[in-house]
Amino acid sequence: KPKRKGFLGIFGKKEKPKPTVTTTMLRSLDRDMIAEQRAQSRRLSEYTDSLAARNAELNRQLHGFIRQMDKNVQADLQKREAEITAMREQSFMQIGSLTGFVLLLLAISYIIIHRNANRIKRYKQKTTDLIGQLQQSVEQNEALIASRKKAVHTITHELRTPLTAIIGYTALMEKGNDADKKERYVRNIRQSSDRMREMLNTLLSFFRLDNGKEQ
Repeated sequence: KPKRKGFLGIFGKKEKPKPTVTTTMLRSLDRDMIAEQRAQSRRLSEYTDSLAARNAELNRQLHGFIRQMDKNVQADLQKREAEITAMREQSFMQIGSLTGFVLLLLAISYIIIHRNANRIKRYKQKTTDLIGQLQQSVEQNEALIASRKKAVHTITHELRTPLTAIIGYTALMEKGNDADKKERYVRNIRQSSDRMREMLNTLLSFFRLDNGKEQ
């Protein structure tokens, strides 16, 4: 226990106690820990700054990469859009050309069909008219043939009368010797002969009409 130095020792400086070994070790350890903490804090700050710088660099590179990717994507989209637009326009042109070609074919087909239909209609009308004319000609020919047959039959039948008279008068001339009677018989024979010649000429005219030699 320290001793006091006189009466005035109360107001004098107190003597500092000498640190012990433990205190000295604790203080040294405390200083070391503080220094270590400061060093760690400094290293941590430097590491944080380095990380921040790296992060900033990475962000900058990432933003650049994103911008480049966006630029490439936009360019690719524009290219694809241009290709799609060109393909659409080409498709429209092809469809328009095909539609025009089909319409042209339809128009040509309609014209051809309409023309053929009119031609067939005219041919049918001509054929009908020709058939009517032929039927009329056939009917006229049949009527003419019937009338000619009737005329030939009549003339042939009438030829018997003068022929019979000629034969009769010839027989009478052979039997009789009277000159007056013979002259009358000759005159009657001549009349019958003229009548037969007229009938034969008429019959010959009919035959010529059949052969187209007379109109």
